[in-house]
Amino acid sequence: MICEIRDLFKSKTKIHFYGTYTMAEDPMVFMKERVRMLANEIWKVTSYRFFVRDHKSSDHHHKTRFWCCQDASRKQKPHLSTREDAKRRQNVGMQRFPCHSRLNITCRLDGDGSMLISLRLVHEVRHVPYYDVSMPEGALDMIRTHMDFSTPSVLAAGIRKKFSHVSAAQVHRAWSAMSETMWKRAGDQMESGRILLQELGDDVDYFHEIQPPEGVKQLCFGMKRILHALRGKVVEIGMDATCKRTSALKAWATILRERYGIIPKFVHLDKDMVEIGMAKRVWTLAKILICWWHLNRAVSQRLSNDKLSTTPYRARAAHECFSFIDPAFIPPGDPDASEREGGPDPDAMPRESDMDLSRPWALKIKLPLIPSGSGTRDKENLPVQDTPFPTNANSKTRPPKIEKQSRPFCLKEYRSEITGMMEHHYCAHPFIPGEAHPSTAAIYEWAVRMMYEYCVKRDLREVWAYLWENWYRPGRWELWARSTCPEMIAILKTTMILESHWRRIKEDFLHHFALPRVDLLIWVLVTKLAPNYYRRLDVLMNPIGRYRELASWRKAFKKEWRHCETAPWTLPLNEKYQPDTKKWHLVQGVHPVPPVFFLEVRRNRVPPFWSHPSLAPLDQSLTPSIDIPNISTRTRGTHGEHSDEEEDDVRVFVASQTTFREQITLRVAQLREFADMLEYQKQFGDQRMLDSVEREGSRLFGLVESCQSRERRFRSRTEASPTTWEASTSNAMFFRVRPE
Repeated sequence: MICEIRDLFKSKTKIHFYGTYTMAEDPMVFMKERVRMLANEIWKVTSYRFFVRDHKSSDHHHKTRFWCCQDASRKQKPHLSTREDAKRRQNVGMQRFPCHSRLNITCRLDGDGSMLISLRLVHEVRHVPYYDVSMPEGALDMIRTHMDFSTPSVLAAGIRKKFSHVSAAQVHRAWSAMSETMWKRAGDQMESGRILLQELGDDVDYFHEIQPPEGVKQLCFGMKRILHALRGKVVEIGMDATCKRTSALKAWATILRERYGIIPKFVHLDKDMVEIGMAKRVWTLAKILICWWHLNRAVSQRLSNDKLSTTPYRARAAHECFSFIDPAFIPPGDPDASEREGGPDPDAMPRESDMDLSRPWALKIKLPLIPSGSGTRDKENLPVQDTPFPTNANSKTRPPKIEKQSRPFCLKEYRSEITGMMEHHYCAHPFIPGEAHPSTAAIYEWAVRMMYEYCVKRDLREVWAYLWENWYRPGRWELWARSTCPEMIAILKTTMILESHWRRIKEDFLHHFALPRVDLLIWVLVTKLAPNYYRRLDVLMNPIGRYRELASWRKAFKKEWRHCETAPWTLPLNEKYQPDTKKWHLVQGVHPVPPVFFLEVRRNRVPPFWSHPSLAPLDQSLTPSIDIPNISTRTRGTHGEHSDEEEDDVRVFVASQTTFREQITLRVAQLREFADMLEYQKQFGDQRMLDSVEREGSRLFGLVESCQSRERRFRSRTEASPTTWEASTSNAMFFRVRPE
């Protein structure tokens, strides 16, 4: 009957079908479930899906009426939300057609152990097939199976290979719904998060003593295993926060300082003044450093903006700091207080205090327009003068408008030069001899003079005002210049390690979640991300005799070092740069280094910046007692690459008690017996059993199809013979074709 329905839908447009058939009663399948299976069979052979209208059941009878999902006359009314804050979205949905559909399926027990199934189907119009957007049960099973050790993004890629109509957003929603039992403890997300933190007490330390300020809901916790292992060893930290409440951030950071002894020398932040202010209050002796990536992006974006009004510039204060700054070199236009990076400056002086230095004779007066006549008039009806001088009211001709000459804020060819100079100023330090005296004050004056003279030479008044007030004036220079900490040089230059952390959270877990719940985020951090950090920290803190979990900079460092070993150099590179070879390890000034050097060399914050036993100047012989093995063939594990002897641990070989022939004979017998068992299942027509076979045996059936394909093409005279390494049948590489 199903085959007849399939042929009718292929050959005709209007379908009117009625048929019956009898089958044995199956106590494992209820009549309602049998009707559902038959409706799914009709969907498969016709490509039209039918949804349930109603059910009518009795002890010996069940009837279900269906309608076509794409029937325009059967479209159900939308159920509007009763919530007050609900948004009314106008979702169009799928296309619908006047197919006037009807499908009735009836199951009736005859009393003699048989079941009579009757089907009546009406479908008037042929239209586009139904495109299924629901989650298949096989996809849901894959999510359940891999939920504990995989991420939604990885699951989405694997599921879409098998079920192409499933979107990544569906996978993320299903993953979230299935995992709710693991992280959702209450309807309120803050209360649920608090309960979850208490349950995870073995891994986290819940800071319940923190009292959030009024109007703020706050949950604070720390990772025990990480914080205890790093107690007293933290030199640099990076911070990034979406919360802009200083009091809330300060309470959390104070706990880290007092309970875990987190007292860093350097605190790396973006240019947010709330985070900077908090760090200054909590870690008073720490050096604040703005991330170079964020700084460079902020400056580049402002230089690319053609708006001339810029940060309020205090020329007199700049002249008092450095006498070479001309107080008359100021922007001609009015300032814009919103241009100040990090928010308005409470110490900013009025702009008029500097205006008299360049135009002491100027007097700026604003007079309101007074309309003629005694009556009041709207502002739109007031006469507008286009010229600064009066005109004759009776004259029909008007003087031409004077167009203002526009000019850019900063020409394109200057932008890269300015950011390049700023990076030079960012990296300058008393430990690195250069163009200035190796002192904090001298480097500051040298940097300001270089940038100021560059702007004066090109008449970049607005650019200089922006750079001085936001980056070079006292109070701002100290936030990003490394030279203001003469005791040591920070290793970190950016906060990209934080961005990498956020990227893992967003792309792997929360990419398709709009405003995810707090308890979900806590569960992801503690159970999904933290184990990876535990493993890496354990490898770094406890030597294991292998070069794993190495920093990513080592690969680029090795490439640069090898390049410098053979590149032609003429020393000194700069007359003002005279390094001491005992403190400065010039590449061509030391003995050749072994491969292990690139895996073990350490970066220091004070000279010498690179330390390793194999680093020795050419005028000094290597210490004979230093044994540096050449492990170039075994240490390709840097950055995730494993050596040929990667897993050369001692393996215990346990002999198998069966031979190859005995093992393959056993598998053949199992497959033949299972094929007979499946043959017996055909009479019951239970779709659930077939779904289990398809799901659990998908890899075996894939191997079977690959072997069949290779044998068919090998015997064919028209198709190309299979190759050994072809990707489509690589799993059947060792299959031998049977003789004909």
